[in-house]
Amino acid sequence: MLNIKDPTTTDITASRGIPQQDFLKATELLVQFVVPKPKSGTSAYKLLGIIAMSAIEDKSETYSELDVAYAYAKLYTLAQSRKTQIEVDRKYLVELMDSKENRERAGKLAGAQRDQSKKSSEALDKLEAEKYIFIARGTDPTQARKIIAQETFGGLEPNPDRTAAPTDQDADKQTGFGDKGTETGVIEEWSLGQLDGFATNGFMLLAATEPAYVTLPPKGKRSAGERGVCGYADRRLAGVAIGGEGRAGDGIDPLVREIDGINKADHRTHASLLALQESAARRVT
Repeated sequence: MLNIKDPTTTDITASRGIPQQDFLKATELLVQFVVPKPKSGTSAYKLLGIIAMSAIEDKSETYSELDVAYAYAKLYTLAQSRKTQIEVDRKYLVELMDSKENRERAGKLAGAQRDQSKKSSEALDKLEAEKYIFIARGTDPTQARKIIAQETFGGLEPNPDRTAAPTDQDADKQTGFGDKGTETGVIEEWSLGQLDGFATNGFMLLAATEPAYVTLPPKGKRSAGERGVCGYADRRLAGVAIGGEGRAGDGIDPLVREIDGINKADHRTHASLLALQESAARRVT
């Protein structure tokens, strides 16, 4: 529940704080309590609205303006730190990309992927029988660096006990709805070919994997650019390299991009609710 003051009312009781149900109205009232104050229609304003909605929907706790301000500051600072980290990671990856080892590995993987893309539809339907499947993925600099460092599908620390592929049902949720979470771990999606749009503002990674560790697109739909090659984020790849740097975005401010990323992922990460709960836990009783 969200209980905040409404300075626009003359009702003394209401001005001291009333429960909120309309998150749009609540967001308007909350602007004065957060720093930096977001303008209507911006990504930061949407972030504030998401926090307000999370506070309203959580019936197990009563949140105040201070809790919202704490959560907003925490997530805004997170976006700033991600922006800074991405700049550091981009510089590191550009240098690594030009190294002799990476160039040689990327060349081999790209060549193997080209050969794979020339296979007939019937041959692609038999990829499960191949020793390796060659895949690609565009991602942001920070995750790209983690994937390169850990040599895993999603950049998580390798799990030696991970010996199976995601279920078809979990893979369908990832490819259809971007839902990475499963009961047995986080999954990540790659492609049979290079889809350059997904490398925008980031890097294109090339990799090889044994077919036993991935779910593939349905037979008959395995074109070279098809997405839907899903593996666990902590499962090791057979090899990975930086294939190239993606094109620059459409002039979006890097900080705005990071705030947008937090907003879009909130349904999965519940970052706004966790920040509110952290604020509530810090109260002096």
